[in-house]
Amino acid sequence: MDQIKAILSSYLESLNIKATARKLGVSRSTIRSYLLRARTIKSDLKFVLEIDGTELAKLLLPVVSVGEQSRARYLQEHEKEWLKELPIVGVTRHRLWEEYQSEQPGGYVYSQFCARLQKAIARKDLTLALTHVHGETMMVDFAGKKLHYVDPSTGEVI
Repeated sequence: MDQIKAILSSYLESLNIKATARKLGVSRSTIRSYLLRARTIKSDLKFVLEIDGTELAKLLLPVVSVGEQSRARYLQEHEKEWLKELPIVGVTRHRLWEEYQSEQPGGYVYSQFCARLQKAIARKDLTLALTHVHGETMMVDFAGKKLHYVDPSTGEVI
């Protein structure tokens, strides 16, 4: 709440979003967002600054719904399992999402599912330190299904 009050008071001093952003190191869109929310309470920002911190939090901060909490909890409980399955040949994010949708019909849409799965991947340490002299060694990553061809005379898959 201190940061929100600092944003509002700094804006009242300068009446300039850009100057407030520079002074506090906050993005202009964040400042605009809080100004818009504060003005829905009362057009006089001085009045909004006098409101108690907990009351101001109830008025300005978005409420996370119970449904959102349960969806997030479900993803968190299953992300380790999905991260283990993802490297398996033929397992795609879309397939994981389809399984997720069958278990959680009101769950996240595909783009949100992928974004949250990507955050889980980023949290997991997947770095591999390879030390080599450039141009001395060639490294090939054989990912996905193995290549094959069909012999035209016998029809055999090779």
